[in-house]
Amino acid sequence: DLEGVADISATHIAEAIQYRSLDREGWLG
Repeated sequence: DLEGVADISATHIAEAIQYRSLDREGWLG
């Protein structure tokens, strides 16, 4: 189901952005 794949992709992208934000704060902090 393409909709299911899209939902999973969106979730992974959101998680990746959150982790990147945490990494940036950690490195800059």
